[in-house]
Amino acid sequence: MQIEETNKMNDRRAVFEFYNVFSEQLSEMKMLNALKDKQIIKNKYTYIKIGIIIISIIFIILVFAELAARKKRYMYHLTQKSKRTILEAKGQFLENMSHEIRTPITSILGYLTLLKQEHLNLDKRIKFTNNAIDNTKMMMTSLDNFLNLTTVDKSSGFDKIKSSITLSDFKKEIRSTFFANLEIKNIKLYFKTNAEKSLVINYDVESLMIIVNNLISNAIKYSNSN
Repeated sequence: MQIEETNKMNDRRAVFEFYNVFSEQLSEMKMLNALKDKQIIKNKYTYIKIGIIIISIIFIILVFAELAARKKRYMYHLTQKSKRTILEAKGQFLENMSHEIRTPITSILGYLTLLKQEHLNLDKRIKFTNNAIDNTKMMMTSLDNFLNLTTVDKSSGFDKIKSSITLSDFKKEIRSTFFANLEIKNIKLYFKTNAEKSLVINYDVESLMIIVNNLISNAIKYSNSN
């Protein structure tokens, strides 16, 4: 009877120890699961952060690529526009140069035509010769200006030079330029103004002369003789 009681107590003690060990293992497993859950959550946030960083880097790369492409397109259009502007400016300049040179050449031809006249007296022959020389110098000046323009530094550019001349001298230069052409077509050039002859013109006289020469040259060209 005593032995049976002892066996029962041993069995109870064994059950109790097993239960304690099982409880400890269960607690340890719960703790490990909790740590595992925390690690999973931590890893999840880490992966999210890494994903956000990667997406941000890709977005930044795409933005820079788009900006570079836009800049390239802008520079291309700017270059094309600059080329068109330069070509238009060159065309305009050459057109102006043709007018600028044509006027003195036409005058020189006119004076040479007058010099061929047999009955021409010495004074007129000398006058016409000097006028032809003056127009030749005018043409050379225009050519020099053209050469200066083609060699000028593109970045610096150039400005028209402001100069002065009296109204009377300006009129004389214009008249001497076209005297031969007027004589050949037997037409008159009239100048009328209420300004004083001593009036001083403060302007880019060379450009002003070109403008007036073009106007008068066309007027003579399209006017009937006599």
